[in-house]
Amino acid sequence: MLAVTVPLFAAASSHYGSSRRPAPSCATTDWPGVVIANGLMRRLPVTPWRFCAADYATAVAADLGAVLSGRPVTASWDPALTTRMQASARKVEEEHVLADLLTDLDGA
Repeated sequence: MLAVTVPLFAAASSHYGSSRRPAPSCATTDWPGVVIANGLMRRLPVTPWRFCAADYATAVAADLGAVLSGRPVTASWDPALTTRMQASARKVEEEHVLADLLTDLDGA
């Protein structure tokens, strides 16, 4: 997770940096990823980037991800994401949606 998140966050931050707009945040869609994102959104001016219930549903429908395990955590920015994660029981890593993330950066 960290190997992909850091370069993407750095690229997004440099793109958004001087505009004073919130920088996007993405993470693996699993329970630890939700914990990390909750902390980031509490402390920094970030917004979810392909990290909501609809994005998760799209990835799961494409049969991406592995079995989700661990204790559920409510996504403070999108409680519906938590509900979908519990129902689907799949984790989706950034690597699975990397092409979409890079397309977003290229088109922004």
